[in-house]
Amino acid sequence: MRANNRGLVFKKLVMDPGISRTELAKSLNLTKMSISKIVAELLQRGLIQEEEKIISGEAHKNPVSLNLAPGCPRIIGIQIQRRYCRAVLCDFRLNILDSLQVNFERKISLKKLKEALLSMTEQLLAAGNVLGIGIGCVGPVDVENGVIRNPPNFGDVHDFPVARFMEETFGLPAVLEHHYNCAALAEQYFGIGRGVRNFLYVGITRGVGMGAVVNGRLYSSFLGNVPEIGHISVDVHGRRCRCGGRGCLERYISIDVMERELEKLTGEQRPFREFCAMSDRPEVKGYFDKIMEYLKTVLAGCVNLFRPELIIIGDEGKYFPDACVKALEEQVAKSHLYQEWWKVRIRKTDMDRDILMASPAVGIMEKVFAGEFLFGNVEE
Repeated sequence: MRANNRGLVFKKLVMDPGISRTELAKSLNLTKMSISKIVAELLQRGLIQEEEKIISGEAHKNPVSLNLAPGCPRIIGIQIQRRYCRAVLCDFRLNILDSLQVNFERKISLKKLKEALLSMTEQLLAAGNVLGIGIGCVGPVDVENGVIRNPPNFGDVHDFPVARFMEETFGLPAVLEHHYNCAALAEQYFGIGRGVRNFLYVGITRGVGMGAVVNGRLYSSFLGNVPEIGHISVDVHGRRCRCGGRGCLERYISIDVMERELEKLTGEQRPFREFCAMSDRPEVKGYFDKIMEYLKTVLAGCVNLFRPELIIIGDEGKYFPDACVKALEEQVAKSHLYQEWWKVRIRKTDMDRDILMASPAVGIMEKVFAGEFLFGNVEE
């Protein structure tokens, strides 16, 4: 219980910099004496520091606030994707202190992945004071055992115990999570999902995936995988998918597919975000209207399953034209079972790319907030 309380206090200090002891006690429903003891310990360990809030001209009237100390441990966050692997050194607010990236020229392989993990982690560890390593990867992954199972188009990387590999190599705790769950957690702590107990994060890249927060907690299967909405069919007689099915959502709205279709329509070769800025052109608007119809069909079903308060469109999806997202919200509102008394908000993420790249570090932060790391050795 002591370790858990310390984790809760530390979490509050991460999310609410400048909070006072009184505010801590009130928000966490802990006694002032308990808060004082925990704060004293965190100060002694160099994890936090006291700062004076200047709210009047007389110093003795200014309350003392609490913030993370410069000596607070850092975290390494690693994103493993099909075309690259990126590692960042960040603090507990996902501010990036250093970053490195290795691109896979043709395709990923286990040898190349191990070399990238070793090289980048060694360089980032040189800064010192690293608490642990959070890893985010495309799925399927076995979160419980820290194993990358068999993601499609992932070369010979399968059944790779990446968390154990990193722990044995560097002597630090390592946590594996699906990369869309990482994004959902980052939204919960630092994005527009903050304070929302039930929301869905829909990531649109070269595939389509989802992370879900239900009743304030990350949702995952017994293996730790996310809802694979990219493989929900929107046309049973449609395009053949790599999963073996037909008409899967990602065969219509993944970034690669949309760029190719828009190139055909416009005769221009552009990145997706530039096509999104051209939505005033009739052929582009018509195409996005069709795309929103596919997305509406799947999201309405997700609303019936999860009953979220909010749906966040993330990754490259944040470049969708505002008018399209507003229309999507209206269409979903008319298409789910609870439409008469409940409207789901649909918003584009406001997280920048740096926070998204650092999001695997949240896997380590979750362990700290639960009292497992940093405070697990607390004794009465």
